[in-house]
Amino acid sequence: MNHRSKSFLRRILLVVGFLSFLVMAVFYVSQTFKENLVFFTTPTELLSQGIKGQGKLEEKTRKRLGGLVKKGSIVVRNAQNRELTFVVTDLESEISVGYKGFLPDLFREGQGVVAEGTFDPETRTFIATKILAKHDENYKPPEVKRALK
Repeated sequence: MNHRSKSFLRRILLVVGFLSFLVMAVFYVSQTFKENLVFFTTPTELLSQGIKGQGKLEEKTRKRLGGLVKKGSIVVRNAQNRELTFVVTDLESEISVGYKGFLPDLFREGQGVVAEGTFDPETRTFIATKILAKHDENYKPPEVKRALK
């Protein structure tokens, strides 16, 4: 092999190595994104997933449940452990939400809320790990606005 052949072979190997690295990086990023992606769902959409036969609702599937906190639905189960339940509604369907932890200052009845967690299809209860409340009186997530129309 002459010098040109070796140089050409090195360039080919370098390009193949770079492309292999790039493919692996894109695959890794897409898998990480897929695992951490959480969709916004209204109570009606969440309940209809099982009713319409679109597949079973799985306990392990992380979701974001959005809607309004139903008036008169907040029940403190254990004040010392900060455990409470409340109902999220989209004015069509309702889902009971259980939560343990600190609530945002703006969390209250009649206001918009997004709860992140898992849905238990047997009890039809959403177990929240994080609660997000709107930041002012005029804000509603776009998904909630569309669902309420």
